[in-house]
Amino acid sequence: MTASLAIIYHHDQGVNTDRATSQLVSGIHSQGVETQVFSTVDAVHHVDALDSFDGMAFGAATGNESVISAMQSLAGACYSKSLSGAWRDKLATGFTASSWNSHALNAMLEFSLFSARFNMIWVPALDTDYATSLGASSRDLEHGDFTLANSLNHEASFQQGQRLGQMAKQWKPDY
Repeated sequence: MTASLAIIYHHDQGVNTDRATSQLVSGIHSQGVETQVFSTVDAVHHVDALDSFDGMAFGAATGNESVISAMQSLAGACYSKSLSGAWRDKLATGFTASSWNSHALNAMLEFSLFSARFNMIWVPALDTDYATSLGASSRDLEHGDFTLANSLNHEASFQQGQRLGQMAKQWKPDY
């Protein structure tokens, strides 16, 4: 069986999360791993479907209160998974596109804490920045070269997708 990952993103602000999600998915696919993308709202309504995946990647455009609220709603809908251990040892990571390090850190903390509640295995990014070492962070520049910012955003998300895809294949090798 081929490894598969669920991509769960909070769509609050628009295209930035969509781009980061697209690049993360491309990185995962480059490793031969299947994906299915859910919004946080869809994930709340398809909790049982998430059981079949080997891991999950959580993403958001920002780390504001709406991300916290969305993840709390998801955690509430998934409460029985915590009690049963259904998601124990599934891989997890996070990704974000934020113009502020503190927003990226807030989102990553929320994603990593969610994963810890379910005894998932957190896959950090290879970045050394304090906020982004938890996961892939693509920063939107409020002022400056948006072409460069978008290029860097895409690369960070793609690389995190490759890393998660590689780990998923090691976690569930094809036989």
